Order: sequence, then C-alpha cells, then structure tokens
Amino acid sequence: MYKQVIFILLSLFSLRTFSQIPVFEGNKAVGFLEEQTNYNCENCYYSDTVYIFNKKIVIKEPVLVESKNVPNMGFKDFFSSQYYKEIKKINKNNYIIKFNNDLDGNSNWLYIS
Repeated sequence: MYKQVIFILLSLFSLRTFSQIPVFEGNKAVGFLEEQTNYNCENCYYSDTVYIFNKKIVIKEPVLVESKNVPNMGFKDFFSSQYYKEIKKINKNNYIIKFNNDLDGNSNWLYIS
C-alpha cells in the first residue's frame, strides 16, 4: 500500500504542467502557458523539444492571449496555445508531425524521413 502511495505522489510531482511552460516574445520570457496575463502579445511562442531519429528537434509553437470567464471574477486574459501537435511513427524510417489549429480547424502535416 505504501509503495502505491509513494508511486502516485512521485508521478504527480514529476508531471510537467502548463504553468511550468514559459512563454517567450523574442528572447524575453513574458509569462507561462495557461497563466493569467495583462501582456499584449503579438509574436509570442513556447518551445517544445521532441526527439526523432535520435535527433533533438525544437518546435516553436505560437501562443495567443485568450479571454476566459473565471467564476466570480469575470473575463480575464490567459496565455493559450493555438495548436496541438501529434507525432506518429509510420514505420521504421518515417514520422509525421501533425499541427492542428484549435481556432479554425486547419491542420498542417510535416513528414520526416
């Protein structure tokens, strides 16, 4: 029983949450993803690292400021990710990285071989 509790606690504390992902404009950190902000962001992004074919690939994903209704506080602005990505291994030598836009439903696919 104690091992299960310790395992659950370790897994909870080792997970990366949105509030730990920094948002950048240029080289300057301006906040964290899904964090409340008053910053007017034009070219903000966050970086994500993936490993494909034992190579490190850094992907800069755009971030926008989105208004959300917070209970008992009204509408507040938050940094929000514009895309979500999906990485699929087709076979031993081919990968697809899919970038799906949450706002308009567009999808871009990047084939890597």
